[in-house]
Amino acid sequence: MESTAEGTTGAGKSVSTVTAEPTPTAATATPTSTPTPTAATATPTSTPTPTAAPTSTPTPVPTSAPVEDARVIDQSAAAPSGSQHSVDNVVYIADVYEYLTLREAPSTMAKAICLLPPYTEMYITEFTNDTMVRVITLGDQYAGYVNRNYIVPKGSSTQRAGRSQSSQPSSGATIYYADVYDYLTLRNDASTSAGEIDRLLPFTAMYVHDWANGMAYVTVVDTGQQGWVNASYITDDPNNTVRAGKSQSSSATGHGFSVGNYCFADVNEYLTLRDAPSTSAGEIARLPDDTMMVILELTNDTMMKVQVVSTGQVGYVNRNYVK
Repeated sequence: MESTAEGTTGAGKSVSTVTAEPTPTAATATPTSTPTPTAATATPTSTPTPTAAPTSTPTPVPTSAPVEDARVIDQSAAAPSGSQHSVDNVVYIADVYEYLTLREAPSTMAKAICLLPPYTEMYITEFTNDTMVRVITLGDQYAGYVNRNYIVPKGSSTQRAGRSQSSQPSSGATIYYADVYDYLTLRNDASTSAGEIDRLLPFTAMYVHDWANGMAYVTVVDTGQQGWVNASYITDDPNNTVRAGKSQSSSATGHGFSVGNYCFADVNEYLTLRDAPSTSAGEIARLPDDTMMVILELTNDTMMKVQVVSTGQVGYVNRNYVK
């Protein structure tokens, strides 16, 4: 569009002044700086620490070392004789609470020669019978017979070894032994008429916890059984017994029985008064321990005729059970 402006000159004339049209300028867009692209950097995530797969806890294998040394009663009898070889190449251990009795003969009534602690290692050198096996210990080389029910192959589970038992005696407690011909009755109370728990064989080892009424409260070493026994029939010296390990027939010799003398029942339970001079004759009465009698007749090597002082009963008794 043209623009004019009216002005005055010196000649008094009016002139039109044409103004120059401005030169258009190109609209130059100011370029914006192109942003420098940034690389998309992923924020690293922490690598989880792998957890170890759980492992099962292995069952501990019982140590083979005995808790303490064996208690040797007869060193000469415990020494091995002749060739000793394992019959099955298996190592066995004593599965007992306290001790396993090593005996000099294949019988639970045989004399004890050594007491083996739990886990004592041994070889079986002979399967002797249904109850006893001949063994030799691996450490001290003690040889003898043990009850096969109280040994297990090494590494197998145990029933008694390594387990506690109630009223467990302190270390070094005195061990007593059943001093009987046949058996000692383990009872459930401190009375000779109390109920029977078990019958303990000669030389059965036990700990005494208490004494009452002529009875002793004991724990049987081999089995852990507890109960009361007649205190008159236990001893702490297995090498000096009155009955255990001795024959009943020989025990009567030297008593000096004479007709007219007094004698007394010497039994665990009772002495049978019979109607004839035979151990298979009919029963008249059962006489308690220490029953007083008068000897009327020394009938034969086994039987004698007596009269019971307290009742007046007359009959025959086995002389091996009187004193």
